[in-house]
Amino acid sequence: MSPKQPYLLYSLPELRLLCFRITQQVRQVLCGERRVRLLDFKPYHVTPGWGIGLHTHSFYEAHLFLDGTAICTLPSGEYRLQSGSIMLHPPLTPHRWHSDTSPVRWLALWFQLETPEPQLLPKHQLLPELLSETSLLLQDVKGAGDGWRERTAMRMGLILSRLLSSGATETVFAEQADEHYELITMAEQFLRDNLAQPLTVADIAAHVGMSPSGIAHHFTRLTGQAVMERFTCLRMDRAAELLLAGTASLALIGTQIGTPDPSYFCRRFRRYFGMTPMAYRHAGGIVPAQ
Repeated sequence: MSPKQPYLLYSLPELRLLCFRITQQVRQVLCGERRVRLLDFKPYHVTPGWGIGLHTHSFYEAHLFLDGTAICTLPSGEYRLQSGSIMLHPPLTPHRWHSDTSPVRWLALWFQLETPEPQLLPKHQLLPELLSETSLLLQDVKGAGDGWRERTAMRMGLILSRLLSSGATETVFAEQADEHYELITMAEQFLRDNLAQPLTVADIAAHVGMSPSGIAHHFTRLTGQAVMERFTCLRMDRAAELLLAGTASLALIGTQIGTPDPSYFCRRFRRYFGMTPMAYRHAGGIVPAQ
């Protein structure tokens, strides 16, 4: 086993559980003078031919590729991503993905910068040393020895600092940034914090102090998704994590994402992932090509 591919030692369910623990433990870190809020950290394993269409996010998204080959398409062109590659997408950057002729494994980091600053351009770079650093992070969390919580925050800070500094020589002020950006970021966090609640567009609008039509318009404009479509995505992703993290029943998992009826939950999950919840659990979270 190559030391540059340490993640191949972990099963996908184990990786998902370790990444979930890291996300729960590390909510905010300092990267030099930057204060960074970690939103999510999770692994992906997709089959050949998998793809996701053009989309954007209201937050930073970074990918660390572990194995296989994927193609990322940006307005500036296509990038071929292999083991050791990182890809950084600043907020509001249109991009799409598809896997090549082999399965692809990668880790995704979603985060926000707490203080306004010049926004990085999309950046592709080979940083194989981050594989080793992230391997040490996962080993600490798995072992849960003395001081693991402090080391987890420190190592995540190092990883995020390296990702951010990879684009430090190419900065521009975000042309699309406007007065609604922070409100949409607040709305997204509100969705994440209330996955079990029967939220409406009016509820979300009231939380951020906008009209329902205003939140609907600006959320789609800035993220590429309708606000309730985004809510569904967050709920299904959380359901997938719970399916792989243990043996919880479908009724219990459905309740935690606001869909307590198991039959309805199964239909929604299958529509989203292309497979039933139990098939997803048995497959270890490996999603087939659509």
